[in-house]
Amino acid sequence: MVFLPAFFSVYAKEHNLEYAHLKIDVQPDKLYPVLEAARLLGFNGLNITVPYKSDVVRYLDRIDTLAEKIGAVNTIVIRNEKLYGYNTDLYGAIRAIEEKIKRSINSRDKCLVIGTGGAARAIVQGLIQRKSSVTVCYREPKSIRTNSLMKDLRRKVEFIKNTKEIVRFISKANIVCNATSAGMYPHINELPLKKQFIAKAAK
Repeated sequence: MVFLPAFFSVYAKEHNLEYAHLKIDVQPDKLYPVLEAARLLGFNGLNITVPYKSDVVRYLDRIDTLAEKIGAVNTIVIRNEKLYGYNTDLYGAIRAIEEKIKRSINSRDKCLVIGTGGAARAIVQGLIQRKSSVTVCYREPKSIRTNSLMKDLRRKVEFIKNTKEIVRFISKANIVCNATSAGMYPHINELPLKKQFIAKAAK
């Protein structure tokens, strides 16, 4: 997400747009005040990233049907001082996966999703739409997000702990998705799984 402001600034310049894309660091207790400030200051919209994609939903005036089904928002459009929530993660993630495997995801695929936050919610819904088999890996102790996702999707996907048990699932899966912040700035040197689990699964 660090690169987004620079990316959009270049895009605006190339297309002669009067446009500014700013990165705003928000503390958990300041999420609502920041949204209200954006509304009153005439912002056109906001991008929402970790860890607020699920938390932000309660503060919106309206939410798109898909975003409501996913339970997470990554894009807010502000019109007439109203906040409208959308989710583009599903399409972006599924497209990225299908470009990587050079085919469409289907019912024969066995997918392992690591993480239970907003990005994971979008990816899981996309995989369910493709009718693939989905297993979600979560960390202990269970977070509020994990409990919420399990409540919403327990009948549609399998859940496992991020323990040595995961080795068996990695070995069987042909698609593995990291939906955690591991690997992203500032956690660029982190892994979503323990090295020994990855090593065992690779054998």
